[in-house]
Formats: sequence, structure tokens, C-alpha cells
Amino acid sequence: LKAAEGLEKKGISVTVVNARFVKPMDEELLKEVARSHGLIVTVEENVVKGGFGSGVNEFLSSWYSGRVVNLGLPDSFIEHGSQELLRSLVGIDAEGIEKKVEEIIDTGRIISYIS
Repeated sequence: LKAAEGLEKKGISVTVVNARFVKPMDEELLKEVARSHGLIVTVEENVVKGGFGSGVNEFLSSWYSGRVVNLGLPDSFIEHGSQELLRSLVGIDAEGIEKKVEEIIDTGRIISYIS
């Protein structure tokens, strides 16, 4: 939510969706979000490959014409540390999410942020 608040302050309209479950995925909610957003950003504290982001990609692949960006853990060893430190290292803390979103959109464009 901090990333969404930071982006809103910068004039970037954000929709936050709490996707609590990878399976079963709420396909109706995802359809609703996708129909009204040209960019979807997924964020997960898990390896993206084979995770929630991959599930979103698979579901949307046959019909969604917008862009999907998946943020999460790399498929490699991650050092030990506090959650705060590790989120920062892999770019899924508020600052990292904001930075990534700003890199991929023009200010004012509507995005959806699913975590």
C-alpha cells in the first residue's frame, strides 16, 4: 500500500487488489481489472516463476492486450536477513515497486497493482 500511496502522490492512478489466493485464482476479478487497465503489476514474496505472477500471465495470455509486469523473488539463492532488507534487495519494497512502475509507464496512466 505504501507504494500505491507514493505513486498516487506522483499523479499515477493505481488500483490495489489483494489477491489472497493463487489457487483458485479469482478469474472474474482479474477479468474486471484487466478490462479497465492497460498495465497490470503483480507483486509477490515468492519466486515469480511458477508463482502468482505466472498464473496471472497464463490466464491473461490468450486475450489481454495490455502489459503485465511481475515483481517477486528471483529464482536464485537469497541471503539471510530481515524481511525489510530482503524486500529492498530484490526490489519489492515500496521504493523498489515505485521505481519499477515509474520506469515502465508515463505519469497519469492507469495501472493495477495486484499483490
